Amino acid sequence: MDTSQLDKKSPFSAIKWIQSILIVFFVLYLIIWAISSPVSKYFIKPILHEQGLALASQTSISYNPFLSQLTISDLSIYPVQKDETQVVFSLEKLTVRLTLFRLLFDEIAISKFALNDGYIKIEKNATQLIIAGVDLNKASAEPAKKEPVASEATPFLYQVLLPKLAINRFNIEVDNKVNNERSQHQINISALLIEQLIASQGSQQAKLTLQSIVDSAELKVSADVTFEQGQGEIASVLALTQYPLEKIKGYVSELSDLSGKLSVNSEQRVIIAPEQLKVAVSEAKLTNNNLALEYQQQFFKLAQLEHSFKDIALTLSQGKMTELTGTSQLSLNKADIYYQQPSQKLAHFEQLSLNDIKLEFTDKPHVNIASIVMDDMFASKNETSEYAPILTLKQFHISDIQINAQQLAINKISLDNLQSEVILNKDKALANLVSLPVAKPAEQTISADSQATQQAPDVEKQAFIISLNEFSLTNDNTISFIDNSVDPIYKRSFYIDTLYLGPLSNAKDKQQQQTPFELIGRSNKYAHFTFKGFTQPFAQKPVHHVKGYLKELSLPAVSTYMKQAMQMELKSGQLNTDIDVTLTGEQLDGKVAILLQGLETAIADSNEAGALIDQGALPFNMALGMLKDRNGGVELDVPLSGSTSDPQFGMGSIVTLITQKAIWMATQDYLMKTFVPYANIVSAAMTVGEFALKLRFEDLIYQAKQIEPNDEQQTYLNAFIALMQNKKDTRVNICAISTPDDLDLPAGSKITDKSQINQLKAIGEQREEAFKDYIIKHGQIESSRLLLCAPKIDSSKAAKPRIVLSV
Repeated sequence: MDTSQLDKKSPFSAIKWIQSILIVFFVLYLIIWAISSPVSKYFIKPILHEQGLALASQTSISYNPFLSQLTISDLSIYPVQKDETQVVFSLEKLTVRLTLFRLLFDEIAISKFALNDGYIKIEKNATQLIIAGVDLNKASAEPAKKEPVASEATPFLYQVLLPKLAINRFNIEVDNKVNNERSQHQINISALLIEQLIASQGSQQAKLTLQSIVDSAELKVSADVTFEQGQGEIASVLALTQYPLEKIKGYVSELSDLSGKLSVNSEQRVIIAPEQLKVAVSEAKLTNNNLALEYQQQFFKLAQLEHSFKDIALTLSQGKMTELTGTSQLSLNKADIYYQQPSQKLAHFEQLSLNDIKLEFTDKPHVNIASIVMDDMFASKNETSEYAPILTLKQFHISDIQINAQQLAINKISLDNLQSEVILNKDKALANLVSLPVAKPAEQTISADSQATQQAPDVEKQAFIISLNEFSLTNDNTISFIDNSVDPIYKRSFYIDTLYLGPLSNAKDKQQQQTPFELIGRSNKYAHFTFKGFTQPFAQKPVHHVKGYLKELSLPAVSTYMKQAMQMELKSGQLNTDIDVTLTGEQLDGKVAILLQGLETAIADSNEAGALIDQGALPFNMALGMLKDRNGGVELDVPLSGSTSDPQFGMGSIVTLITQKAIWMATQDYLMKTFVPYANIVSAAMTVGEFALKLRFEDLIYQAKQIEPNDEQQTYLNAFIALMQNKKDTRVNICAISTPDDLDLPAGSKITDKSQINQLKAIGEQREEAFKDYIIKHGQIESSRLLLCAPKIDSSKAAKPRIVLSV
């Protein structure tokens, strides 16, 4: 045989064999590529059918063995009982490419993973969780096949490499039925990018970037993940913009309404270690715009909420919190709280700020707040009426708050520009109090455990300590009272110049500490008061002490309430009182000194001038006359003693005073000699009904409707000022008499209409105030020497408007 020919044929046949093998593999790859789609669908369809699902006919699933690439396009899955438009899962295109030769190096290299235009539907209710048409709860409820327990887990020896995973335009639709309410959510992933993923059994690392729209809110997330042997770190940045809160209303069954726009921005690191989790938030901010809540027809609306965090550190060890530190700021703007109707506002504030909040938790939780400030607030305002709110404040300020499990400590509470309007309607109900929710009584159920607890012996617990260093009012503070249930309408204002409360605490070492207080203020135009003292409310036997005075309280102003009780009104007079009282436990000890100046009475609702002597007025005025001193004052010293639960007040001094002053000694000659230089304005007379020798000033005549003193009255006014300047101890009652002329009514008209009576009295009050102001301003006369009385009306035909002065 010719061996040379065989040697020549061998290389040729080897090449031919290689070509044949390549052709076979090429043809085989082409066949695999060609039949991959129908074969895949053939095996997938029965699996889907078991779940009641079908695969759309246009779906293509192909495998390219040349590139080791799986391509799925136009994939649609829908329920069998529905048409192809009711899709539960779809993909326009998914491409996965592997680099197979890297398997030789124990690496699973995914050189390409791209998913575009996908959709998945998730449905959840009380019993089902259906994802892409598959009920996961049903699948988990089926009995699992028993498998032999592996004695030892097989280690995963491969490393997964994924340079880039890209998901674009993937829509997740969530239909959730909670508490008989349907909540629908849309999650549109614009772009999800995972880069540099390297994962093995011992270590994992990757970078993630997400851009999506969640229920119309933009969500951005970026994260850098590194793990080694189960320990690692996740550094992330999150930004959620304008998330609609109405989308989560169904998850809060207690709320009837929930709306608003929530935004969250945060930068954090999560460190995972054996049996320990650490979260470090370097900076975070939570913002909520146009928040609205409704709970049992009670509404809370807030224009803006901002809560910022900084340097938050949280540590969990074995599931328990062992450390929490950080700082935060909280701000709430333009809040309204109302019941049923927006016009019935229970409360409102322009801004509420919690500044410099410091969180500390090592062994025990501790919170420090530098200040809590509420600006421009009011309470109880009916916007459909002309009434002012019950309470308004320019600023409510609390500084240096410390809170822990054992105590609450506050350095200072101050209220700036407090204005309070208390208005009673004709039924004696608060007219400016808006409707309030009615609290339902809680059902009391006593369990066996609670009964055992109640029957167990009492264990002494450490009382929670509350301490306050200072409370005060600043700037202008006014409390106004209007009573529409009486006629005429009663009005009084209190101006609080100083309100101070010193250190107060229920701590054991401070329970005997005296807490000083001080109240200084004014009422209406001339009345003023000062009260000082201390309190020991937490002492074993509480002690309270007050000392002070009330000066120049005009008695005709409070006559409205006197006439209801005694059918008698106070025509004129002024009250001065000094108080020095101590309450120890229930034992009251002290005294009250009362000085009544220029007190005169009249029968109730006697508006006509000259009707002073009638039934009832004579005996009372006679008794007062026996008590009056030479200046027309009644001075009483009333000792207070006994128990507050059964008070016994010492009243013997009043009887003594009446006896001592029973003999009236005064002479007309003495008074006339004293006041002769002023005879043009002063005369003397014995008033029978008042059992007192009276100095009588000539009347000061006014023109109809005149309020302010004019030039024609200067001679009288100058003489009166001279008398008051010369007689320092003289006090004068100022009584205005109005006539029908002041209302353009004919002279002698009998006034019976209540509105006209009130108008004439109002004119009289204005004249009295204007006259008093003039004398104080031009004569430098003390206001306490000029006493105002209740205005009267003179309907006689020759009557003229005037001011009547008396001593």
